[in-house]
Amino acid sequence: ILRLWVASSDYRVDVRVSKEIFKQLSQMYLKIRNTARYILGNIADFDANNLVKPEEMMEIDRWAVTKLTALMNKVKEGYEAFEYHVVHHSIHNFCVVELSNFYLDVIKDRLYCEKKDGVERRSAQTAIYLILDSMVKMLAPILAFTSDEIWQAMPHKDSDDTMHVMLNQMNKPFEAYHLSDDEMAKWDELVALRTTANQGLEEARASKLIGKIFIVTGTGKYFKNVEYSPDFNAASCGAALELAKP
Repeated sequence: ILRLWVASSDYRVDVRVSKEIFKQLSQMYLKIRNTARYILGNIADFDANNLVKPEEMMEIDRWAVTKLTALMNKVKEGYEAFEYHVVHHSIHNFCVVELSNFYLDVIKDRLYCEKKDGVERRSAQTAIYLILDSMVKMLAPILAFTSDEIWQAMPHKDSDDTMHVMLNQMNKPFEAYHLSDDEMAKWDELVALRTTANQGLEEARASKLIGKIFIVTGTGKYFKNVEYSPDFNAASCGAALELAKP
């Protein structure tokens, strides 16, 4: 936690320390650690030498890898500018916003229920493996011990140095898996709708207008330039909204 406190502090201004700050840092540390733990549990049987090809990967998984590249670029800029607080906050926000709040919630059915060696499950495993493999290397300069604990527990490619995470280079962007700007805009629209729907449902539950389970069926006509697909249906189900086929 002390290493995380140093990294999260902006040294260009007065550095503060208090029990409340360490409490917040502990919660942030647990979010990163628990995200890694969740991924580790779902890639225990994954062969890192046999990634799903970009053309076979499901679009929502390619969305996650594209978001990962944005994180990698921001972290790289942070390290090069010695702005370690940018590195720490960017990785934490990625764990909270892109992963916990959306992606990991959406893919859990595929990870738990699809055929063990089926392309649907392996597509999700490929994406979360790339995320964890990249994230643990980006965290290593800050959380050296935690990163190496994760490194020792995860599957590896033949080219990896398994002795210690610090003996490996940070990953470069996985450009072959990237979505186009138009495709990303489509998914951003869905994420925004899902967030709004979830907020509305929570308010309705708090007012006891609905129970824990509430399903709304729509036609997808509220989306711009969005057509029905299994990916969109799976993602929207997280917001208790089902897109019906035209």
